[in-house]
Amino acid sequence: MPHLAVAAVALCLLAGPAPARDGRPDWVDGESLEWPRHRYLTGVGSADDRATAEDRGRAEIARVFTARVLSTTTSFASESTATVRGASATAAQVAVSDDTRTSTDKVLEGVEIAATWQDPATRRIFALAVLDRRSGAERLRARLAALDASARPAEAELASASDPVAAAMAGLRLRALARRREPLAADLRLLDPAPEGGAARYARLDAAASAALARLVVVASAAGETAPALEEGVTQGLAALGMKAAPAAPGVAPDLVVEVAGALEDLGHRDGWAWWTAHASLAMREAKSGRVLVRFEESAREAATLDADARRRAAQSAGARVAERLPAALLAWADAP
Repeated sequence: MPHLAVAAVALCLLAGPAPARDGRPDWVDGESLEWPRHRYLTGVGSADDRATAEDRGRAEIARVFTARVLSTTTSFASESTATVRGASATAAQVAVSDDTRTSTDKVLEGVEIAATWQDPATRRIFALAVLDRRSGAERLRARLAALDASARPAEAELASASDPVAAAMAGLRLRALARRREPLAADLRLLDPAPEGGAARYARLDAAASAALARLVVVASAAGETAPALEEGVTQGLAALGMKAAPAAPGVAPDLVVEVAGALEDLGHRDGWAWWTAHASLAMREAKSGRVLVRFEESAREAATLDADARRRAAQSAGARVAERLPAALLAWADAP
């Protein structure tokens, strides 16, 4: 008799978890033994009709990736109005965003509706969406491999170029590729926390790129009413990429030249406030060839009770915007086809 009891328990374990008395599956309220979290991403949706419930289940899985996609898009928004290689950097920003969304969409193509269940009491329908971690990870690894292959020409140029500008620009292209790569790697970590192996390689490449950028001789000049603030903005913007700005001087042979000009516009007084706008126009070009790498314009409007304070604030704000835009514009240049 004891042997029969043991056998019965074993059969119950092999048969899997028993549903609740109302037939409610385990996945409705938590983790499912049939769809374990170490193998699947799962999402549960509910609605009065099946189609909406299924869509909501898929959306629960998409939500894991969507938060990162939106964060990535926001971080590149400041690049939207620079001009690089004759085209607006808006295209570069959208390309990054679209590439990220495409990679996520490719992963979400593997989402399936594994089960549905209708609550007999409320008639509400529940749908279980699942994404196989292994197949999703394989899709992402294929995209990472393709991106890594596209980085090899710039990697070779960075290692062999004798021209300092060519080496530095190759380093910028690798940084731009690394920026495209990180969202894919982040998605992969969501599916498979095991190290994917590319981080160490790109860390070495970034160190080499930093050395190449630091070797550049960049001469910066500012003109106009807001010259001091704009010059400070250029210095900070270049420093963000590891470059140093030097003033023009006899005997200095620059690799790159940055020219920025500014002007102030009096917007008048309103309600006791003085309003001023500071305008800035920047161009960066290669010294030898004269080729323009980036060109953009910025403006900043500020107010104060005194004209002098409003002018100063507007100039400082314009300089801060130049500091933010210059590295973004250079990376957009490197990322442009």
